[in-house]
Amino acid sequence: MKKAIMHICRTGEKEQFYTLYIEGIVVNGATRAHYCQFMQNLAHTQADAEAKAEELKERMTWWDEVLVEVHDSPRPIYTHFTTYCDIEMKMSKSRKVWWGAINEAFWILWKCDKADLKKEGYWIKRTDDGDWLLFKRVQAEEIEWRFD
Repeated sequence: MKKAIMHICRTGEKEQFYTLYIEGIVVNGATRAHYCQFMQNLAHTQADAEAKAEELKERMTWWDEVLVEVHDSPRPIYTHFTTYCDIEMKMSKSRKVWWGAINEAFWILWKCDKADLKKEGYWIKRTDDGDWLLFKRVQAEEIEWRFD
């Protein structure tokens, strides 16, 4: 299942823009990924912003389902996401890496697809108390996100 939600909300110092954020949810068996990212400022009026969003929606053919939602205020900006095997990734205080506690299901995936996961930027590390954590470097466009 691949679902996208197009969030249109007012932004700017004086809330003068309608801005588009895309929230993506991808579920493939036990693997689940979730993200939310800024796409673009759409327009100064709600009607124009909705029209542009509908045009973009028509081109989003990769997704199984695409929804458009309009909000009076900005959407929450995320500093967490769910990745492989339902691992909840959190952004470090330094905003340089994502991290999350590894579960048993992930070890099976790691053993089978270690090279591919490393290509995607993931790595694992054992903590001083013996627990294992999954890490991924934060991309520049993700630095603005924060968790409510």
